[in-house]
Amino acid sequence: MSTSGRGHAALLAGWVDDAAVFPPGSSPLPQAWRDHRALRAGRYAGLLGPLLIGTSMAPGLVELLTGADGPAVAEEPTALAVVARPGTRVEELLEAVDLLRGCPALRLVGVELAEPAPADLDRVLDLAHRLGAGTAVELSRDAPASAFEALAERAVRGGRADEAGSPDHPPVLAKLRTQATAGSPPPTPGELARFLVRAYRAGLPVKLTGGLHRAVRHGTGDDAEHGCLNVLVAAGELGRGADQDLDALVRILELRTPEPLVGALRDWTPQEGTVARTLFRSFGCCGVLDPIGDLADLGLLTAPGLP
Repeated sequence: MSTSGRGHAALLAGWVDDAAVFPPGSSPLPQAWRDHRALRAGRYAGLLGPLLIGTSMAPGLVELLTGADGPAVAEEPTALAVVARPGTRVEELLEAVDLLRGCPALRLVGVELAEPAPADLDRVLDLAHRLGAGTAVELSRDAPASAFEALAERAVRGGRADEAGSPDHPPVLAKLRTQATAGSPPPTPGELARFLVRAYRAGLPVKLTGGLHRAVRHGTGDDAEHGCLNVLVAAGELGRGADQDLDALVRILELRTPEPLVGALRDWTPQEGTVARTLFRSFGCCGVLDPIGDLADLGLLTAPGLP
């Protein structure tokens, strides 16, 4: 792979989903919309994934964009994904999707939901497939291999895809929450490594959410947070057969210095980079310039530093 910043920017295209409206950032929706549109027009637009909103925010966003005093609509619709957080009824998600898909300023590219009942998941998968949108299904950190296999099987049911993770069809992703919650600290490196291995073996791409504000692992004790670059390099190692060596993945996830991680990326062939991103598709972050700033400062983008 090219060692230039431009080469790595291409590898990281669409990697960071904009979760500004979610905690801890909790940006008001109008501000989040304005900021996202500004980022889309800025230097690092290519690294951005969709703007993420919760199901209950759908009416407010549509009103913002279609009201008489709403902002001017961009020539290109803005990519958006709608998130049903744990405890949200599937009907609320379906209603939000129906409302958002009718707004010309938006292009719905994804839906996300947490550990749904099988029948509810089938309803969402069928709708997302018809709309050409991806579906990220949140699983617990200790979900067994059978849960990944069942999700992969549902991804191909009814002609939704030829195989799980097929590039010719809207993706179905296994999603993991990687930040601390009220009841538990962030997943350990071992828990995250097992999640990645189980998704890889099932043929499922992965989306992570929360806690990935830095490129490299940081913090102390149980509250230490993962680095997005650590996870990407671990995903690349899975493509080299590391699903048989959990300890090797844990060591990568535990690294706290950037040099070996940056070196790994610079040694990848284009094919190895594609394998890594095929598995680690994206991550949601409420402050997208935090990880992007780290990546720029490490020389992995077009130039160090932010504008």
